[in-house]
Amino acid sequence: MVTAPPNPPRTPARADRSAPLPLSSGQQQMWLLHQLAPGGRAYLMSWTLRLTGALDVEALRRAWERITERHEILRTRYEQPGDIPRQLVDPPGPFALRMIDLGGEPAERREQRAEQVADWERRRPFDLTRHHPVRVSLIRTGPEQHLMVVTVHHIACDDDSYRIIAAELAACYAEALTGTPAALAEPAVQYADFAAVEHARSTGGALRAHLDHWRDTLADAPEVPLPLDRPHGAAARPERRAGLVELTIRPETAEGVLALAAAHRATPFMVLLAAYHVMIGRLTGNRDVTIGMPVSTRTPDLDGLLGYLVNTVVVRSRRADGDSFADLVGQIRGGVLDAFDHRFVPFERVVDEVRPARGPGANPLFQAAFDMEQADEDGAFELTGLRIERLGPTVAPDAKFDLNLHVAAAAGRGLFARLEYDTAVIDEASARTWAAEWAELLDDLIRHPGAPIADGAPRAAAPAADQVPHQRTAGASPAADLTGAMHDIWAEVLELDRIGHQENFFDVGGDSLRAVALAARLRVEGLEVSAADVFAHQSIEELAAWCAEQTAAPGAAELPAAVAPYALIDDRDRAALPEDVVDAYPLTATQLGMIIELRARPDVNTYQDTTSYLVRDEEPVDAAALQQATQLVVDRHEVLRTSFDLNRYSVPLQLVHRAAPITVGVSAHGVLGAGGWRPALEEYAAHERRNPMAITGAPLIRVHAHTAEDAKEWWITITECHPILEGFSFHTMLMEILTGYRELRAGRTPAEPEPVPFRYADYVAAEAAARESQEDRAYWRGVVQGRSDTTLPASWQGDRTLARERYQHMLDFRDLEDDLRRLASETGTSMKAVLLAAHLKVMSAVVAGEDFYTGLVCDARPEAVGADRVLGMYLNTLPFAMPTGARTWGELVRAVYDGLTELWPHRVFPMQVVQQEFGPGGRLLDVFFNYLDFRQVDQSWFDWDATYNDNDNEFALHVFTISGILKVNTTSHRLGREAADRLTALYRAVLEQLALGPDGDATAACLPAAERDLLGLLDRTGEPGGEVETVLEAFARTVAEQPEAVAVRCGAEVLDFRELSARVREIAVELRADGVRPGSPVTLAPEHGIAPLARLLAAWRVGAAVTEDDTDETHPADTAYLLPTTAVTHRRIAEAVHRVREELAARGAATGPGSTWLCAQPPTSAAGLVDVLAALTSGAAVHLTTAPPAEALDELRTLVAAGGVTHLPATAPVADRVLGPDPAAVTVLLTGDGQDGPAAVAALRTRATVVEALTADGRLGHVAYDGRPARGLALRVQDTHGRPLPRGVVGELWAEDADGPRPTGRLARTAADGRVVPLGPPGPYRTRELLGLHPAVLDSRVVELRDEGRPVLVGHVRTVPGADFAPDEIRRALAERRLPRHLIPDTLLAVDHWPLTPAGQVDPDRLPTAADPAEAAPEQDARPWDDGFEDLLRGVLAEASWEGGLDPDVPLADIGLSSMATVGLMVAIEQLYDIVIPDDFQIVDMFRTPRMLWEKITEFRDDA
Repeated sequence: MVTAPPNPPRTPARADRSAPLPLSSGQQQMWLLHQLAPGGRAYLMSWTLRLTGALDVEALRRAWERITERHEILRTRYEQPGDIPRQLVDPPGPFALRMIDLGGEPAERREQRAEQVADWERRRPFDLTRHHPVRVSLIRTGPEQHLMVVTVHHIACDDDSYRIIAAELAACYAEALTGTPAALAEPAVQYADFAAVEHARSTGGALRAHLDHWRDTLADAPEVPLPLDRPHGAAARPERRAGLVELTIRPETAEGVLALAAAHRATPFMVLLAAYHVMIGRLTGNRDVTIGMPVSTRTPDLDGLLGYLVNTVVVRSRRADGDSFADLVGQIRGGVLDAFDHRFVPFERVVDEVRPARGPGANPLFQAAFDMEQADEDGAFELTGLRIERLGPTVAPDAKFDLNLHVAAAAGRGLFARLEYDTAVIDEASARTWAAEWAELLDDLIRHPGAPIADGAPRAAAPAADQVPHQRTAGASPAADLTGAMHDIWAEVLELDRIGHQENFFDVGGDSLRAVALAARLRVEGLEVSAADVFAHQSIEELAAWCAEQTAAPGAAELPAAVAPYALIDDRDRAALPEDVVDAYPLTATQLGMIIELRARPDVNTYQDTTSYLVRDEEPVDAAALQQATQLVVDRHEVLRTSFDLNRYSVPLQLVHRAAPITVGVSAHGVLGAGGWRPALEEYAAHERRNPMAITGAPLIRVHAHTAEDAKEWWITITECHPILEGFSFHTMLMEILTGYRELRAGRTPAEPEPVPFRYADYVAAEAAARESQEDRAYWRGVVQGRSDTTLPASWQGDRTLARERYQHMLDFRDLEDDLRRLASETGTSMKAVLLAAHLKVMSAVVAGEDFYTGLVCDARPEAVGADRVLGMYLNTLPFAMPTGARTWGELVRAVYDGLTELWPHRVFPMQVVQQEFGPGGRLLDVFFNYLDFRQVDQSWFDWDATYNDNDNEFALHVFTISGILKVNTTSHRLGREAADRLTALYRAVLEQLALGPDGDATAACLPAAERDLLGLLDRTGEPGGEVETVLEAFARTVAEQPEAVAVRCGAEVLDFRELSARVREIAVELRADGVRPGSPVTLAPEHGIAPLARLLAAWRVGAAVTEDDTDETHPADTAYLLPTTAVTHRRIAEAVHRVREELAARGAATGPGSTWLCAQPPTSAAGLVDVLAALTSGAAVHLTTAPPAEALDELRTLVAAGGVTHLPATAPVADRVLGPDPAAVTVLLTGDGQDGPAAVAALRTRATVVEALTADGRLGHVAYDGRPARGLALRVQDTHGRPLPRGVVGELWAEDADGPRPTGRLARTAADGRVVPLGPPGPYRTRELLGLHPAVLDSRVVELRDEGRPVLVGHVRTVPGADFAPDEIRRALAERRLPRHLIPDTLLAVDHWPLTPAGQVDPDRLPTAADPAEAAPEQDARPWDDGFEDLLRGVLAEASWEGGLDPDVPLADIGLSSMATVGLMVAIEQLYDIVIPDDFQIVDMFRTPRMLWEKITEFRDDA
């Protein structure tokens, strides 16, 4: 940009702030460009600064706050209530410094990620109506490493403003650091004052002479287009993304530029601009050339003013034959100086005055621009105590013009240039050719300034967009008539006055429902388009191009035939209908399922939902108008006049009545109490839930208004029987009621909507047809098979001893919504895909894997005209598989969007059939996601955030998003409130990562900072431990300190430390005599007694490596012990021994002289070695048993009972058998495989001091004590990809020391307090974990057997003392906790004591099986019912493909009894046994198992 010579100072007067503040001409131009492209980035001024050093973040925030206080333009928004936009200056307030902490990123890619995020932040658009035009983001990559991204919209900033901001930031930061006021004068003028003066000047005659100049100068300027590679508007989705070509200006050429400028009283700017004129002339083949350039309109009196003080001027050159470059420089010099003199005329006024010819999409008056700057200005920012480096963007900006030449002059370093081009119309190859030609041309012109300028051959330009013939190739424009015809339909469906042909469907308000409506409308016009096609081709041009390539239908597309009344029932059922029924048809699968859930628990009334809305209406409620409006809506919609009859017809039917009178209630609540409206609404909702609707009557809605004396506004509450309405229909009904109410209250008659050729019966027919689709079956089989449902961690469940409570947890992400929508736009997807991707990422952390599906609520409306206006229940909750292979967030969102598109044609196939035919047994889905966008709701009528819901369903977790809020619906039994906090924090963490752009690593863990910090406590690898004594050094010291103290005893043999040392020396001599040398292997069998221990110490004394296996391999001299997969050094053993002593001491159970350890493991075995050495090196006495633990129980019990034993390393089964019933003064170092249940460990703690010591495969010693790592170790619960998991989620347990991380061979989870909870080896851990939560179970083991090739799961439990063993009740409890059928034990057996391996572990091979008659549960009658019941039940189950045996106690849901089949079975039972099952009867228990069902039938028959 060029700074013009100063004009005389004229400080503007202060504008009247009470009157509308006009925009300056520059602002008007920026405002117009912003309106045309709100998401455009061409007019964002942005700088990324690397800050190195001790940054005071709060001081930086206060510095920016001070700057915005000083300059109104930085806190100005804009609005246009009529034809003229105006400025809105907000008062000073807190400055929001956006903090982005990348501490969770891997260190090796943190810097790269920071630069990606910085570019994403730089490109974030402003909504000038809502946002202030300055934004600062601080990206933290380390304690003293930050990137500061400053973005200012051009409407509030220019290059001079950048320098002012930099200077003031330095002063204000120093002020915030030191408290010393900055030496900054208050701004003499604000930008609004300048704009007012300029506006007044432009409306008078002051510009007339200047306008005359520009009209004369630019009169008849030819429109000579550049030789573009594509015409403007040819791209299907044009983005004005700029390409850049760097140019090299040779030093001698740069010196020649300076010399030539001096010789002609010109500037280097003028010389370079002249050369650019020559280049453009050659490209276009024209000597009459116009080039635009920015020029500052800043005058000395405005030096400290922030704002946009820039105008665009045009410099025209007209060469004659024989003109030299020197002649042209002179001409350009005059043109530039003239432009400076007349620079205050706004460019748009010049265009209006000159009225140039202009092609479509082309810039008026010029297509090429030129500017020049001082490169040294980049270093303008300076902050006390920080080193600052300015970084360039890694992503090209948007282009303002087709071609723009930028030149930078650096003092002492010459000239640099780059050619910027619009990639939508110019290819990189063309731009590089032109850049090289300009550099070569400049060299030649500077060397020969006096020579005549030679003309070049004109390049061929691309034809105008409207002259490009349609070609069926990518990027080609579709036929104009097809595009035009689509425009009106798109605009009508999207409720817009106009829509650009390249605008994205989802960016302008599209969603799946509108896609349905659009597809239906287009098919009426003869275009075979589905909603999935709209998803794939998201602009008018893209869809039109795709349609043009298809085989067009000759006329209007044939729509499915409408279903006539009664067409879906047989004649016998029709004849039995009451007279007032005008139609009847079967229930959909979703309706049946909901009604079964509703009937299952009448006390809960699942799916009878109550929602209250605060209506922004200060007029008193007109009860009569509300009554009339509601009745009009009920009369209008068939579904509101519908009831259900499950019993009297051949199939359950929904009946549409001719009329359904409704009574609207009004409650006057008097004066509200301290709780406001909430207590009254909660009380009313509870009343509604206690009073179920009779589904045999209509309407199945209730409407109620609430008023209060001290409240101007009122509430409307609607209770619905959910089977008749889904959310979109419900909110359509709500708006129709309130719209009609307002009309009636105003004395007008509400307008009736135009009828549509669609009824809910058409959807019922569509679902029936879908059930027959083999294509749909194949699709859903592929989704379900090989994957599992999303299951919440067992440890997240709440306390089941308390009453069940359904509650809602909310997460507000409205601060991220703009960035999430931008991500959808940049990936060519939808907001639904972005939020579903977030949900899937969270669930992948919850299930510790990616081979899963989650429930997704789909709107299954047929693609028929008017379907979106017909109320009904169209929901179908279907499984959606987690995509795999996505590396970045952009790839994941795109994969989710593609999955949604692929799912779309199959969305009508009922979930209940998917569950019945392809499910794993039991419930198919436990967690589901719902994206809600009730666009038909005018939120200005409501306080949307105050909405109160009382909804209930059978799912464990319902996650839905609406208007920037994520809501989690669950129950206290399924998800405790503290776990819900953690879950929503996970969602927030993932959404924050998505909001940082498409380039982030989608494979990385996304844990909240608080979660990472807590898990970080499990990493103690960085804690200094210092040098530790080797075992031999510690043993020698102990011998010296207490030679006569007892060291070890076994049976009758006792050795003191001196005697043990002597024996070690003797054996060492023997080993050397046998040829044992350092590194030689010495085999020690895991025997009991003192001899093996002495031999081990002797082997180490001669430098040998001890092993349990025979081997001849020599090892390094520092090798002490050989495990099957690892060589353990003396240092590692010393550290393990030291940790045992350190951890016991930390718990008040220190070992040392006077302590006695009772050790049953062989002293040289991997299991017992470290414990024995920990005792021995501390000076304690070691008492070794004469046999393995399982054979030495009596010996152990006797020794413990005798007293004197202070430490007992043992497994839980051994400790349980050894300890007496009374508390003992002994510390049990509890070892084992991690399968011991919490109840068993808690029981042991009542009998002794217990320290849980966790061992790991392939390691000597313990890796954790009471769930926390010892010093120098780290524990991590992770998934199969090595990602850390949230607390409560089960994963693989890894341990890390100085030798690196290794798996422990155990599963584990991290508890809420950060401790690791071991869960034993892989296997049916979920069964073990849930068994451990049962109040009657002390501990358990689960084994999988084979019975004639079929897997059989057998559970073994020890019950809590005094508790009854009730296997059926335990299995039901497992089912209630949503354990999948295949993980519920087929058989449960009680054991008194665990059979043990020699090492003291539970021996699975010796556990009893169901075949053991002594252990089996008492046999019961296998068939307690009659033949009719047997035939009936088998017939129903045969439809579910169940061919197994009919166990009386097998859960019916597990063998295929779906909600649809339950209704049919219930009706058949009533008919067969002539009984009536009351509506208020809880069928949830009745239909649990065949036995329970038969028992209830018998009770009903007896009562009858």
